[in-house]
Amino acid sequence: MTGLLTLLDNPLVRKWVVGITGLGLVLYTVLHLVGNLAIFGDPATYNGYAAMLHGSPLLYVGEVFLYAAFALHILLAIAFTVNGRKARGQGYKVMRSKRPDRGNFDLLSHRLMIVTGILILGFLMVHVWQLRLTHSDEIDLHAKVVGILRHPAWGPLYFIGSILTGWHIYRGFQSAFRSAGFHHARYTPWINRAGILLAIVLGLGFAVMPIWAFATKGGM
Repeated sequence: MTGLLTLLDNPLVRKWVVGITGLGLVLYTVLHLVGNLAIFGDPATYNGYAAMLHGSPLLYVGEVFLYAAFALHILLAIAFTVNGRKARGQGYKVMRSKRPDRGNFDLLSHRLMIVTGILILGFLMVHVWQLRLTHSDEIDLHAKVVGILRHPAWGPLYFIGSILTGWHIYRGFQSAFRSAGFHHARYTPWINRAGILLAIVLGLGFAVMPIWAFATKGGM
């Protein structure tokens, strides 16, 4: 543990860890969306998928790595932000970027990364509490998920959380590659375009679920 903390004292190592954990979390989000698309199909298929997932011992191993990646990513990202603001003194009086390729929306997304990250963390805590900590093998998980998405409070929360996730990934995907050291004038623009596409697909992919649940209320 002492060796790990000493290693993380190196700013370059911390930056690399933030980038790699960020990319890992994006990959997890993609896989999570793919698995949850089964919600639109036959309830038995969704319940079978959930039973297989929750019955696998690999799930617990994956959760340990996932929670560790979340913790490292969030703590180191906050540390970078705090140290950066201390180094700048009072911070920016005018929202302006030294990089000419950044528009105002792009810069705003960058400046709000910590805010959206903290909001997403709160959303994920609710999500884990509802669908992991209170999970029971006897329950119809498809009905439970649809019921949560149709709830007048939880449904909008899941919609907002989905949009925030997409917004966070919009800047986070690009920043993760840069932090991990993958930056080149030739392929960075393609990484940025991929990040935009990924943010739209993931954000809308999750957001459409509560919309679908409300739209089909009374029809299932």
